[in-house]
Amino acid sequence: MPYGWKIEYNGNDISDKVTGFSITANLESYCREMTLDIADRDFYNSLDFSQISEDPEIEIFTKVENTFISQGLFFIERPAIASTVQSDILQGVWGRSITAKLSDPFAPKVNKVWDSKTTFYSVCAEMCTMAGLTWDEAYSGIDDYVILANTYEADGLYPVDVITELAGFAGALVTTDRSGHVCIKRIDYAPAVADATIADVDLQGISETPEWPEFGNRVKITPTGSVSGYSLELTIPDVCLPADGETRIKLYALVKDEDGNPVNGIITSWSADTMTSLLAYATANTRDIRINREQKRASNYYSVKVDFPPSSVDGVWAYSDTARKNNLAADGYIMDGNTITLAKQLAYCDQLLVIDYWSSGVAVNHIYAGSTTEDVTVTVSLEGETDKGIVYIDNPCQCPANISLRASPTEIHIGEEALLLVYMEDSGPVENGRVVYMTELGSVEHGLLAWEGAHLGPVIIQNEETAAINEVAGVTQCELSMYPESVTSIYETTEDENGNKIPTGSNLYASNEGKTVSLNTILISGTPLLAEYVAVGAVVNRFTGTALGTASLKAWADSSREAGLEATCQVKVVDETSEGTETRVIYYGEGDEFDEKKEPEPAPTCAPENVSDVPTDNALSGRFAGPRGQGCSCEEMCDQEIGVYGTTQNYEGASYRKISDIVTEDYNYAEGTPEYWGKYNELKTAALNACMDQCSECGTPLAWGSNPETIAPGTSVLISVTGGKGPFFWSVSGPGFSLATNGVSESNSNLLIADENACGSATITVTDDCGFDVTGYVRSTVGVWCLTEECVHGSTPPQGVTATVEEIRGKYKYVAIFCYTYTGGACGYCAGCMSLGSCDTPLTPPPTGTVPSNNTYCCCQASEAWEWKCTC
Repeated sequence: MPYGWKIEYNGNDISDKVTGFSITANLESYCREMTLDIADRDFYNSLDFSQISEDPEIEIFTKVENTFISQGLFFIERPAIASTVQSDILQGVWGRSITAKLSDPFAPKVNKVWDSKTTFYSVCAEMCTMAGLTWDEAYSGIDDYVILANTYEADGLYPVDVITELAGFAGALVTTDRSGHVCIKRIDYAPAVADATIADVDLQGISETPEWPEFGNRVKITPTGSVSGYSLELTIPDVCLPADGETRIKLYALVKDEDGNPVNGIITSWSADTMTSLLAYATANTRDIRINREQKRASNYYSVKVDFPPSSVDGVWAYSDTARKNNLAADGYIMDGNTITLAKQLAYCDQLLVIDYWSSGVAVNHIYAGSTTEDVTVTVSLEGETDKGIVYIDNPCQCPANISLRASPTEIHIGEEALLLVYMEDSGPVENGRVVYMTELGSVEHGLLAWEGAHLGPVIIQNEETAAINEVAGVTQCELSMYPESVTSIYETTEDENGNKIPTGSNLYASNEGKTVSLNTILISGTPLLAEYVAVGAVVNRFTGTALGTASLKAWADSSREAGLEATCQVKVVDETSEGTETRVIYYGEGDEFDEKKEPEPAPTCAPENVSDVPTDNALSGRFAGPRGQGCSCEEMCDQEIGVYGTTQNYEGASYRKISDIVTEDYNYAEGTPEYWGKYNELKTAALNACMDQCSECGTPLAWGSNPETIAPGTSVLISVTGGKGPFFWSVSGPGFSLATNGVSESNSNLLIADENACGSATITVTDDCGFDVTGYVRSTVGVWCLTEECVHGSTPPQGVTATVEEIRGKYKYVAIFCYTYTGGACGYCAGCMSLGSCDTPLTPPPTGTVPSNNTYCCCQASEAWEWKCTC
């Protein structure tokens, strides 16, 4: 062919459709660029510029003698249109060589701290693999060098940026060749041989501008103590922890240089004077961090002071703006030290605000609570400088409970409802069942509350806004505002047609420790997220607007302090001409209104018993008994084990190794990589299946069979249980009673023996291999009924008895006495009317049965409990 070059498109020769090309290569560029001028209009119109292919589509060859030599593979990334002096339009395409995969838009950003010793070549190989390229150290012009643990971090960098920065430390550049290799070229700042020699007679003038590497052949001299110029400040936003062995809080250390500017990349050392608590890290690097939902009161109408000097501000909202509709920083702000000055005037000079912002020069650590009550002194140090703080473990005087009250929405019309969320913490999550009260303040009522007193319990939280943070190597996390009982989902956000944030994409939830949630993917810090979870220690009330104005609402509760706890919020009731506020944060969980007769009922946790100390086969099988008795499913219990232990108790021979540790230790996958999550999900499924299989084997819980109710002295009767999983453990108590098989038996039946002196009742207890147990009773024909408990509903004993209802169950007999008849469509007296068993809760077991009502008799006046004994 006549051409001295050849162009191929996906392997097909298109040289006749091209009028020319250009290739640009630069020593300081990691990829080559090409431009094709296309003459064939139909071919040009067939190209799809809406998306970039995963693989290069263009290969350019030039002819050397009789051989075509490839000048590289190139992507088609965008059109390249030019106009000549004759106004002809040249249609072309522009693209880069295959090493473009190392950056946007092909590669993901890297958020990682290399927390173990590695090398430059190893990191290069890791970055190339992430981008789908192959690293070959033969194309490196510099030697490999060691990177110590926790000395290098990538925060939102593309793979090429990581390689470029590390190469720059050794005075080298990242470039490429026509074959698409990733090449590291050393910069020769003092060459021994000239590239060319030009005689003086050929020169009119000469200028020389040397360039020196950013890092190279430098000596750092670090003085000790305060002479180094660094200042160190430890901040512990929440100093309280419960002694539960698992809850953690964050610790921050701010490092500034001698000019008062925050400094990144400084290693801080940490220690704690503690008996059982634990620091997450012994050292931590300073870096850029995002502070989420920091609550501060304004200093004046324009300014607010935050805990750390901000480098940028994502948003400032009024605390009452739970939907985050009005970003008070959107109109502009000025940063000066720790102070943010807003361009927009605030509603109050001391307004409570919620601030999201970034800060530099901050090292982050965590401390996990131990199981012992203590005051822990935490020390952070840096080159002779130290700072200390105290964390209180289970100290109710230093750490009283706190209560919060939020409304959503904060503006309603007359007749509409606002949801009111009451939430309490007490050095960590509080137990369900604590009592809180609510009222509207002021002499004028603007609405009605659904209840005035309630018990705390679980509440579903939907659409809570949070944001991604990268504070742990290889793991993106986010923070919830309340302690969760369980987490349902974490999603990225988009906006609907009304500007409301809604979930998008897939569920990113992987696991959680307290309020900190780990995600199953890597995100850029600050990425907006929406959370759905079940909060503990909360309750929802409803406020219905009845009159225009602003309602001030208060929630309060008793505490270990004399003053008690209280929190307030406001809800505006506006007329129909106002738009009101969209509800974005949604709470599910009605107020559990109570009276003097009702006691708190803790919610079931569905958490199997912990048998880690003695993980025998029987213990592992029996760990489901308690939750199964509460109605928990196998799926719920096994999911709970993953959340609590990071594995299931019977997986991998009951090793109790977290699945995440198995993936990193046994398979050598770096945390957060696609390979890591693929293997993690595979092993998690296997662990859940192992748990589900063992749980399902337990089948139906034990039940007492259809057994004889009585036995004569000197005889025996066959008794049995139904359901359960063998072997079974049998035991009996009662004067003169024994079993043919006492102890372990494979059979679900046994022979009850009564000797000649047997009297009263035999109590038989059977426990199966899964831990379920059942108790049954058989009465001897020798014995008497003895009154053990009596409950009178009213101030006087029963008078004018109209009916007596008896129920015998095992060794117990229950008697209900009715004194009033149902006449004229209503009871003659109902103030003390209770069904059978309502006042018999102290009795064991409580009675059951049918009680006559709304027919002949009503209004039980008294209840009695009797037991069959040898004598009274």
